[in-house]
Amino acid sequence: MPRARTVVMLTGLLWLAHAGVIAFLGTNGQGPVISDVLQLALGAVLIYALRQASRRSEGIALSFWRLTTAAYALWILAQGLSVYNDLFPSLPVAWTNNMLFSFWFVPLAMAMFLDPENEAGKLDALVALDFVQAVLICIAAYLYFFYIPKSDSPGELAHEVWQPYFIGYSFVAGAFVLRALITQSRDARILFGRMGIFLACSGGVDAMYYYGPGIGLKTGAWFDLMWSALLVAPILIATSWTQAESPELSLEAPAHEKRIYAEMFHLLYPLLVLFMSLRIARERLGLAAFVVLLSFVCSSARLLVTQNRLLLAKEALRREASRDGLTSLWNRKAILSILERDLLRAS
Repeated sequence: MPRARTVVMLTGLLWLAHAGVIAFLGTNGQGPVISDVLQLALGAVLIYALRQASRRSEGIALSFWRLTTAAYALWILAQGLSVYNDLFPSLPVAWTNNMLFSFWFVPLAMAMFLDPENEAGKLDALVALDFVQAVLICIAAYLYFFYIPKSDSPGELAHEVWQPYFIGYSFVAGAFVLRALITQSRDARILFGRMGIFLACSGGVDAMYYYGPGIGLKTGAWFDLMWSALLVAPILIATSWTQAESPELSLEAPAHEKRIYAEMFHLLYPLLVLFMSLRIARERLGLAAFVVLLSFVCSSARLLVTQNRLLLAKEALRREASRDGLTSLWNRKAILSILERDLLRAS
């Protein structure tokens, strides 16, 4: 708790300092650079808060906070490139920076595939393959948003393609809220519910910047306080997080989640890659075919891993059904089956 109070106090001081810089310097002189540096400091505090939250967690919560840390690590990298670009403007850095800012939440979106019943707190092969699919989405989105359409401003996304971006971002936020509503796990309900609401608010702020009062504003303007607030919110969520107590043992069978909803999410990434590749194919057919091929390989590998696990589970169930759990000897049902087989062989 003392560390949490220190983190909250430091966050408040950084946000107030940012407000002072915007009020006195704004977009003049070193105002934009100092504004970006303060946001970078807030991001560092956020990474620390996420690491502390992961140390207080286990199971699905541990994996969730690790994925969130990875997502904001990408954001930190993008913000660092933004500071560098303020000091030494570069078109390739601006493009890379813009892509990272647009798709930093991809690792966080991987949390949709976490299983509350998995107590290991680690990502398995299926989640790793899903992450590769997410990286392919970033590649396809980069080609879709940067390479194909021609932007009016170098280093900026073309205006006519922001609508698909907001649709994808809204899907992630909606998926988090849906997961919070259908899950039977208290930890998952709190994590996905809070972060889902936060992502929805974050998407609203992005829409205000590109379609609302933030249009045309430069770095160091008042709207930067909105960006800083989007860093303060997850800091508060992470510092207030507490792992749920271990549930008491019950004689009744636990209620299983509606896994069909979670399984449907695995179809999302190949469909998004295919959708964006259709437009990429108009300009570069070979490049689009290569991206689709990589997505197909990942999807096929996922099916093979799933099939192998089903076979292993089937074999384990067959063994448990025929042997005693303590002595590993044949049980009554298996013995009768063996006797019946031998009687048939003898006859």
